[in-house]
Amino acid sequence: MSVLSPDAPASPSPVRVAWRRFSSDRPATVGLLAVLGLLVASLLLPDDHHSPVVTPLVTAPLSLAAAVAAALMGALVGSAIGVLAAAAGGWAERAATGLAHRLSILPLPLVAVGGVVAFGRDLPGLLIAIAVVVVVPAVGPAHAVMRGLMRRELVTAAHAAGIPPRRILWRHLLPNAAARLAVAGWPALPRALAIESFAGFLGFSAVGGAGTLGTVMGNATAHGDLAMLASTAAVLGGLLLALHGIGRGLLATVAEEEP
Repeated sequence: MSVLSPDAPASPSPVRVAWRRFSSDRPATVGLLAVLGLLVASLLLPDDHHSPVVTPLVTAPLSLAAAVAAALMGALVGSAIGVLAAAAGGWAERAATGLAHRLSILPLPLVAVGGVVAFGRDLPGLLIAIAVVVVVPAVGPAHAVMRGLMRRELVTAAHAAGIPPRRILWRHLLPNAAARLAVAGWPALPRALAIESFAGFLGFSAVGGAGTLGTVMGNATAHGDLAMLASTAAVLGGLLLALHGIGRGLLATVAEEEP
């Protein structure tokens, strides 16, 4: 019986490995630091509605919170549709993925604003409208993730052994796909933030009467305040770039796990 040497290095934990892969991507670390810095600044700065520097920093977390809520709902539904379509196969898979592909060519921000008419202009109404729009582009990546896992030898062997497809899905596919599905659904967040800001610019705020990046830009445009408009647009653009950078780092954490 072999005994491990006490001096043998311990294998790094999965969390540490994932962090090493994430932090090795410069845009990812810069994006994460930028988002954290924005959140800290919003807590420390005074709420000055007339400062073109302070106002965007204070209002950005409200837009981000609304985007997180809408993105979470939309990504969960879209991922579920993509997973079930891949598991079902046949005509159901072709119908779901084909419909999602055709709907993706629509002007989604305008569709979200139009959905307010159906769901209402209050907070739940616009969040639901944004979530419905986010569902469409979330289907394809989730479907691709599940399709890739279904081609693995483990799944093929399970089918050959006569294991029911439902058990394969819940016991083998979904546990192995969880991290990849989360990464595949991340782009829903910057997408939801952009749509919420566009809606706020047009006067449909997802957080009621509170200021968001979109409503601040809309008010600045209405009053000809170019300094406020430029600074708020810069914060929104920087936040979107930061979220995309984080998504790139998250993708690196799972891409290296591919066989």
